[in-house]
Amino acid sequence: MSVLVLLRRNIKWRFHNAFTIVITILQPILWLILYSTVAGQTMQGIGIGNYTAFILPGLVVLVSFGACSSSGIMNYLMKADGSFYRILIAPVKRSSIVLGQMLEAVLCTFFEVTIMFLVGLFFGVKIASGWIGLGLIVLIVFMTALFMSGLTYAISLCLPNEVIYETVMNAVVLQSFF
Repeated sequence: MSVLVLLRRNIKWRFHNAFTIVITILQPILWLILYSTVAGQTMQGIGIGNYTAFILPGLVVLVSFGACSSSGIMNYLMKADGSFYRILIAPVKRSSIVLGQMLEAVLCTFFEVTIMFLVGLFFGVKIASGWIGLGLIVLIVFMTALFMSGLTYAISLCLPNEVIYETVMNAVVLQSFF
């Protein structure tokens, strides 16, 4: 039960600081809209009919990495205002604290991935593998987000400030993405 309370608290924080959602989805949306439109014309010559559908899975992973990375920043912001330490002294299991924050990152990832797929529908993206494929997509996104949120949470607890955290996360995310 405490996991749900902490999850709700983290979701309220996320929507109170909506810039974290906007910033993590802005770049992939721009790539999806602008780059797929421009590059799509040149890719038709090599057999890629719908370039938006071709790059969408990679952008979904990028959104997952970005949303989970921003959840690590939440720790630094919570430390700055003192709420992090109030949670630590609360009569709650440590595993509930970690799981609540990780699930918030996963939910934020699914929110942003849903936006990406809705935008992709306007560019003719279709899931050709049916309901089974959609289920596999959901499972893969969930596992990726859960892994990345755990990694970013652990890294944010180990590093002393958000500047070093951002540097490390850029090294991890950019290397993994490319």
